[in-house]
Amino acid sequence: MRRNVLRLVLPLALSALACEGQIDDPFANDPSRSRWGGDVGGLVPESALRRLSPLEAEATVRDLLAEHGVTAAIPAAPLPTPDHRHGFQNALETGHLSFGLVQGIVEWAESISALATANVERSLGCTPGPSWDGCVSGFATNLMRLAFRRPLDADERARLESIYIEVAREATPVDGVRALWELAIVSPDFWYVSAETVPGGTQLAPHAIASHLAYGLWGTMPDAWLRERTESLTSSRAVREVAEVMLDDPRSEATVTRFHRDWLNLASASQLDKDRTLYPTFDAALARDLETELDAFVTRAVLDGHEIGTVFASRDAYVNRRLEQLYGLSPMSSGDDDWVWRELGPERAGILTRPLFLASTAGRGESSLIHRGVAVIEHLLCRTLAAPPNAIEEAVAIPPEASSGKLLGVSDRASKPQCSTCHDTIDPLGLAFESFDAIGAFRTAYPDGVPIDPAGRLDATFLSAPIVYESSAELLAELARAPEVQLCYAAKWSEWLTGRRPNRAQSDELERIAEAADRSIRDLILETIASPLFLDRVEPTR
Repeated sequence: MRRNVLRLVLPLALSALACEGQIDDPFANDPSRSRWGGDVGGLVPESALRRLSPLEAEATVRDLLAEHGVTAAIPAAPLPTPDHRHGFQNALETGHLSFGLVQGIVEWAESISALATANVERSLGCTPGPSWDGCVSGFATNLMRLAFRRPLDADERARLESIYIEVAREATPVDGVRALWELAIVSPDFWYVSAETVPGGTQLAPHAIASHLAYGLWGTMPDAWLRERTESLTSSRAVREVAEVMLDDPRSEATVTRFHRDWLNLASASQLDKDRTLYPTFDAALARDLETELDAFVTRAVLDGHEIGTVFASRDAYVNRRLEQLYGLSPMSSGDDDWVWRELGPERAGILTRPLFLASTAGRGESSLIHRGVAVIEHLLCRTLAAPPNAIEEAVAIPPEASSGKLLGVSDRASKPQCSTCHDTIDPLGLAFESFDAIGAFRTAYPDGVPIDPAGRLDATFLSAPIVYESSAELLAELARAPEVQLCYAAKWSEWLTGRRPNRAQSDELERIAEAADRSIRDLILETIASPLFLDRVEPTR
């Protein structure tokens, strides 16, 4: 029987191959383009469709099952983990789904349908029969409406009816219900967030706005509360009022932490491999602490209404006894399960001096000044680095775990014109963070005793005015006040919420939003959501 169901399901799965995104930038070297690489257009660009990330797909299925009274462990979505080194997991997708991925989606849908129909009478609230009666039609309409995040039209309902009756006749009514679940999960309307606009206009339709709000702020489909308010989402004021309530919901905390981890390309601390001889305290418990501390820091900065500069300059930290030791603080926590807010020393400033970031930009035993320098340029200044053309010079090979020996590589790259094009900026910025070892502890010298000099200068190539600094803390304090950094951070939130990098007209609108005096991060998000950046699209053609 499963073969008969697949005969009906697979064509719909294959139709997902027609949906694709646009992320490659063929005009990256055109100086007329935005500083973020978007095309030069208006506030309302033609939109491609955004595909759900694996985490969003799993959360959506979990909520779909819960809506039908089913609680179960969800198998991992059959999509590759997105590469978000230069973007986010929820960005527009490039190209088509391969046949292998489509086959994986079909098999995933089968496993979900088995969970959903383990007790079909309880999940439907009635007993399905061989005909398209009120029990089955009510269930099918509600399931698809939830899975697609929009109403169904008459042709779609008729298609569901014919498929159910055929499967129920050839097998059983339970198989018919399973077929409906599988149709929901394999459909492009499940995997892609709608960009449908109102008739004759460019503003997203209310149900599309609700979907983008739900995935942008909660990472899952609209819940009952949001669905009740969907039809009211016809003005920027109404959208902002709904978004304010959504930011107060605990579900937004996970989104805030995901945003910052994606933005800085931070892996799970459990995946960090450190030399236990050099760092005997770095174990699984400390790794979890690094995540807890960073997540608490960004959640507080965003949801409690702090200014943008807080992310880059604040010394407030959420610590337990293990982290007090790592930070070199006098003990105030009563133990490893007692978390308290503390002010860190003057050597720290903001998210880039937190151990999770520092440990993620380091090897097993030594820091990586190149990775840290690149992070400042790409994540704080929104510049994408690429190897210069005809870069054929070879730098001196330095062992990855070399301590002060890495300074030889800095000198060597500075002496070679092709290397120095980028490394004259990357390396000095990375050296500013050499005061922190491979797990983020502060130090003044390398393990071999050579003193560390973190002082440097960031010239006006990236900023309206150069920055001269004595330490990474001074550098970050100045960057926290730089309009370019605040605008970059605003652009990252816009990219997160819309799925695409802003073009020139959109970056001008973001500049207006970000330049307001004392703008909080929370207000930045709400202003972006209430603006044409978020609300207006052009429905793509397929």
